[in-house]
Amino acid sequence: MIKTVVCDFADTIAELNPRDAELFQRIIRDRLGVNIEIAKIENVCGLIKQFNFYSSVNIKSPADRRLFYCELNSRILRLLGVFHEFESSADFVYDYFLSANRKWKLKDGVIDLFLYLKKKGVSIGILSNFDSKLKRIVSDMKLDDIVDYMLVSQDVSVEKPDQLFYEMLIDKYNLVKDEILYVGDNYELDYLPARKVGMQTVLLDEIGLMAKHGYVIRELQEILSFFEDCEDC
Repeated sequence: MIKTVVCDFADTIAELNPRDAELFQRIIRDRLGVNIEIAKIENVCGLIKQFNFYSSVNIKSPADRRLFYCELNSRILRLLGVFHEFESSADFVYDYFLSANRKWKLKDGVIDLFLYLKKKGVSIGILSNFDSKLKRIVSDMKLDDIVDYMLVSQDVSVEKPDQLFYEMLIDKYNLVKDEILYVGDNYELDYLPARKVGMQTVLLDEIGLMAKHGYVIRELQEILSFFEDCEDC
């Protein structure tokens, strides 16, 4: 029986607004006069992010952060076929994203989903590769009274995909691993390590990068299927 749902934060329950794909579409259109379909850009961004991980533990200086994202942006632009037009201006792309002054916002339906689960006696957790400001962001989102457990990588100097990060959450809050449903959007960072630790696990794949298997969901609300046959939870 599932007693706890633990979610990744970025791109699982929340996203930056405007989204990466929207900003790439704008900058390519404004600079080159080329309009690339948003769905194509979303697919490319999603694919690149599956294999390029930002480390809130190891990336500590603004210069290192800039370097990481300049390289990430270059990979995305290369797959979109416009890298050469931006090759000498990787910093420009990075600064363009900074100037957008983006904010984190919860995805539609997240609060209603969490409140529904809470009414069924299910506790809610967040396990995230993020810096320490995540606590403030979660508080600003009015989740303080909804989220029961939270562990942030920068606070403990351990991050996904290290299984120790998952085990630290279990130990800190005295959770039972096989009573946890873990939900994340990255196969390597989220699905594999959580499964190896012994949690029940699903992979959120909203844009359809992965083949549809039993452990893949297209939208967060699909986790409710885990509770359909549970009269006591």
